[in-house]
Amino acid sequence: MTRTVQIPLFSAYCFVRLDLRDPWYPVRYAPGVFKLLLDAEGWPQPVARGAVETLEATEAVRATPPPDNASWAPGMPCRAAVSALKDVDAVVTDVRGSTATISLIMLGHMRAVTVPIDCLVAREG
Repeated sequence: MTRTVQIPLFSAYCFVRLDLRDPWYPVRYAPGVFKLLLDAEGWPQPVARGAVETLEATEAVRATPPPDNASWAPGMPCRAAVSALKDVDAVVTDVRGSTATISLIMLGHMRAVTVPIDCLVAREG
């Protein structure tokens, strides 16, 4: 029997599409929700339009094992090993030469950051 285990890209986050004109407190107090990312006025902090769709679109890439000779490939979960990004969950979205672009959640927003490949470490479950 083959068992496939997928590690969530952002294991502590749940992305919810909601209209802030509608009551959002039921989301905040749903079982298992610890807290929402809120702005200074106490409203849910949205991610950039298209960020969740981008993650969804790369799901098939993440499910496909990278070639044996690939150190980093788009869709691979990672963490930065140095700087302010140290230990922040991320996913590789592009690799060019000695740099990789990674997507991560920083200050309540999905961000794309280009970093040297040698500062990335594999993310364990």
